[in-house]
Amino acid sequence: MGNGSSWDFQASEALKQEFKDAIRDHFKFWKAGQLDKTRIPQYFILAGAGEGKSRTAQELQKLLIECTNDADLQNRLRSTLVFNLTFENGTKLSREVETNSDYAIVTSLQPPRINSNPVFVDNPVMKMLINDMGGHGRALEALEESINGKDLDNINFVDLINDNFVAQFRSLKSNIYGDDVQVKLRVIHNGAKHNFGDSSIYNRKLTLEQSVKRVSTKSGIYKQDVKILCQDGEVDVTEARHIIINAPNAESGDSFCSIKMAGTGLLQTETHQCKLVKQIISQERFKDEHEKATSPEDTFILCTSASSEKLEPHQPMSAIVSKDNWEEYFGSFAGRCYNYAREPPNVNEGPTLS
Repeated sequence: MGNGSSWDFQASEALKQEFKDAIRDHFKFWKAGQLDKTRIPQYFILAGAGEGKSRTAQELQKLLIECTNDADLQNRLRSTLVFNLTFENGTKLSREVETNSDYAIVTSLQPPRINSNPVFVDNPVMKMLINDMGGHGRALEALEESINGKDLDNINFVDLINDNFVAQFRSLKSNIYGDDVQVKLRVIHNGAKHNFGDSSIYNRKLTLEQSVKRVSTKSGIYKQDVKILCQDGEVDVTEARHIIINAPNAESGDSFCSIKMAGTGLLQTETHQCKLVKQIISQERFKDEHEKATSPEDTFILCTSASSEKLEPHQPMSAIVSKDNWEEYFGSFAGRCYNYAREPPNVNEGPTLS
């Protein structure tokens, strides 16, 4: 689990009531020796990636103790030997079998706390971003990482969007799939205008890092044992396990990750460039951004607030996310962030969001 493992555990009152009734009957039948499967229930935790299955399992003993007033059962639960085993095998939702999300019970998280103290500060922009996470645990973790060490009273809101909705978004997508599973680039970047064809990579679950210095995002620079100094220490880019946010005003891309191409096994970079512009980006401008950020055969994604209706990613292995497909790429909450990116609000004057 990530940094959210230190947050105060949140359990809904409805869940506690379900447990209260279930374990009361479970204990009653167990004491009576009625161990048939019709009497002894099975407990399942159903949720998507990053929504708290592992955390709920770790908190289960404590949660059950809270849900019973039977002193005998409480004492038995306190002395229970608990084993937590993980089977991180990359399994995910099978749409052929699991077609109805109504069978899953998922509780949307409230803004997290540690020892009852809020993790996030109380200001309008922060409230908007928390709301846009939709109560998703892993997304809230990513938001906490993005604002760590930043002065929110003086922050450039566009930079925060770049960190949170580009690099963070790519990191979250990588965690949908298992390590070394072959995934097509057009699937990872679904919604973008691209020319990836059927090119695939061996997926790696990416960890977000922030480079201390401005660095190149071209794979030609990174051959063997190349390390980049980041805020949390040195990162070996040849491991292809990190997505790195470049230092501000870098001549190359704004963020990048090493990717291992399926079939050839070659290590290349996937570079993301963010451009806040109101005019239409020309084909020549796109070509310039591509050349300064990539080596031949590297993958390039341009994210821009401008329209790209007439723009085509003619350069090989390139893609465009723009005003025309922003929401299709980033999802249903991204339209509001797009509007804020074009005209960043003053955090001291913005409206209060409930």
